[in-house]
Formats: sequence, structure tokens, C-alpha cells
Amino acid sequence: MTVPDYMKKGLFWLLISGTIILSLVRFIHLNADFPTEISRSGAMYTDEGWYAKNAVWYHLTGDWYAQYDMNYAVSLPVLPFFHGISFSLLGVGIGAARTTIILFFIGSLAMVYVLLRKYEGDVPAALGVFLLSANYFLFSFSRMALGEIPFVFFVLVSLFLVLKSNERPQNLFYPAGAALCFTLAFFTKTNAVFALFVTLVLFWIYEKRTHKTYRSLLFTGIWAGLFVLHFLLLARPYYEDYVFFHSMNVGLNIEWGFLDYVRFLWRVVRKGYEVDFLLYTALPLVLGFAAWKKRSFFHRPLVISSLAWMVFYLGLLSLYG
Repeated sequence: MTVPDYMKKGLFWLLISGTIILSLVRFIHLNADFPTEISRSGAMYTDEGWYAKNAVWYHLTGDWYAQYDMNYAVSLPVLPFFHGISFSLLGVGIGAARTTIILFFIGSLAMVYVLLRKYEGDVPAALGVFLLSANYFLFSFSRMALGEIPFVFFVLVSLFLVLKSNERPQNLFYPAGAALCFTLAFFTKTNAVFALFVTLVLFWIYEKRTHKTYRSLLFTGIWAGLFVLHFLLLARPYYEDYVFFHSMNVGLNIEWGFLDYVRFLWRVVRKGYEVDFLLYTALPLVLGFAAWKKRSFFHRPLVISSLAWMVFYLGLLSLYG
């Protein structure tokens, strides 16, 4: 059965209109915190302050570095920089900090739409961004001044440029831009390290056929160079802050042992079902049905990158206690 074009167009604009409305609703009552059933932890509010601390300090004192205090900007300078821009335009406050994150969320929706439209068409792209904008938990966390939403935006841009690079291998702008965006993601939140493996998998799939590895080498070289530059300009001059951050956020959270990995992985999946039972239930069913109907489904670049994203990110989360 063929769906008439006018019905497709009507559904498309209905979904896009709903997405725009749900995106704009996020700007209402930005000082309000999300309902308590979203999370029992108060750590998110502490993290909001830590991420914004150096930007606030700069606007209050003229110096971004706070002596004898937490300085997230030494290890993660990207989000404080954007917070500083928001504070310059909107004034210092929690509403301005959360506005930064909402804008990154809208940017993430735009990137998801571009990727889905490129590989799946207009209506699937509109449906994808509508479901993201309507998700209750994602709605709540996209109004928190945390690093997750911005780092996802930079990862999405990086993956888009990698996929474009596979289409136009002679244009070195794409792998160079992907490396820059990945670096921004990494220095927004170190969890973005999982995207390095996703990116290299996508490069490897193409380079396996062509036997030309210069694009992945360029990507890795630029990222490594920017990492060293960050160390020389920020980490080394403020080394105590740098070591303290990584010991608190990385070193002390990893518990070694295979059984620990399995236990934490199971906990991540179980918590995922609590957050969105429908999504976690439907995903394996949809993947199984798609593979049964069309074996080439798993050859699509977007499917490969999405599955690699899930596998590597679950693997990363399983390292943490």
C-alpha cells in the first residue's frame, strides 16, 4: 500500500511542529528543578555548579581560576567557555547556564535530523527528533546545566563528518573537522572517549576496502596534537587541579575485575529499563525484525555507527562503580 504524498507531508509537518513546540517549552521556568522521581541523587545539582564555577568566577572577579577551590575548567574547558558566553549575554545565573544546555540539545536534534534524513528520509527523520524531544527523562536532563548534552552534540557532528569523509575521501576537511569536534566532546566530558572507538570503526570499514589509512591517521594525529596542546597550556600549569579531577572522576570510580564489569553492565541495562521500558524493550525486537526482513540492514552506515555507539558506551559505563 502506497501512502499518498499529501499524507506524508502532513505527518512530516505535524512531527516537526511538535518537536519545535517541545523544544521551546524547555525554556519555561528554567530555575525549576526536575521532579524527584527522575533521580534520587542530588549530585546533578553539585555538578551544575562545578561545570559553571569557573565561568561564574570569571564574571565576578575577572579571573577564571579559583585559588584553593575546584577548577573543572582545567580538565574540561569547553562547557565553562560556553557558559561564559551565556553569562555575558544573559547575566550570571542558573537560568543562563541551563539555556546553554537547551541550545546544545536543539543543536543535537538538528544533527540527528540531518543524519536520519540523509540515510532514511524526511518522515523517519522527523519521527526520530520528535521522539527525542518528547522523551520525559531526556526533557528533564536537557534542562540541567551538565556536560552530557553538549558532548553528545559534538560527537554527533564528529560522526557526521566521518560519514561525509567516507563519501568524499579526497577532502581532508572532513576528518580534520571530525577530529576537532571529537576533541571538543572529550574536553566537555571525558566519557566521550567512547566515540574515539566508534569513529575508528567507521574509518576502518571504509579503509578496509580501499587499503588507505591516511584519513584515520589524520584524525588520530590531530586529536593527539590537540590533547598535547591542552596538557601544555592548561594541565601542566595547573597540574594539581588536573590530577585531582581525574583521580576523583576516573581513578576512584573504576573497580577492576571481570565480574565487576559484568555486574555494572547488568546494572546499566537494568537502570535503562527503569528509565525507558518501552525503548529498551522495543530496540532488540526492532533490530531482530529489521535483520530478518532485510539482511543488508546492518550494512547501513547509520546503523553501524549507532550500534557501535551503544556497544562502546555500555562498555565504558560498565567500568564504573
